[in-house]
Amino acid sequence: MVGDGSRRATEPQTLYWGMGAGTIAVGLITIVRGVRRVLDTMELPNQVAVSGPAASADATSTVVWGAVIVTVGAYLWRAGRRHGFHDRAGRILIIVGYVLIGIALNESAHLMAGIWTVTTEAQNQALTASITATFLAWGVPGAALVFIGCSPRLANEEIQMKVPTSVS
Repeated sequence: MVGDGSRRATEPQTLYWGMGAGTIAVGLITIVRGVRRVLDTMELPNQVAVSGPAASADATSTVVWGAVIVTVGAYLWRAGRRHGFHDRAGRILIIVGYVLIGIALNESAHLMAGIWTVTTEAQNQALTASITATFLAWGVPGAALVFIGCSPRLANEEIQMKVPTSVS
């Protein structure tokens, strides 16, 4: 701190580091619990019975939410060295965006559990359309918020939760 009570631009804000570390720890615990639940669902006597797909979707969603929580924690951790209204506004957009993406993945996983109850091609197409529409309804706004929040005018961050893709 400078003598007049103002904060230096390079002085870390340990509150954000602590919140980020705590959030990351909760996310990692959630992932471990989810992986354990996924492994437990593999041992069900009949995985395609009524409870099998729902249990599998719940377990998968737990892993997904763990990944979202870790990602949010990473953005909180990185906020420890950043200051200003634009940075905070960008981080809020990023966090809300990742929560929307988590909802998209969660809801899609639960809808996919219905694949085991499909008996006709028409039902399959309707379920596929429902899964796609649900994912896009939640995921596209979420991705847009993350993209906007990461822009150089706001948080000036790199997107943390991404999947590498390549076309061969």
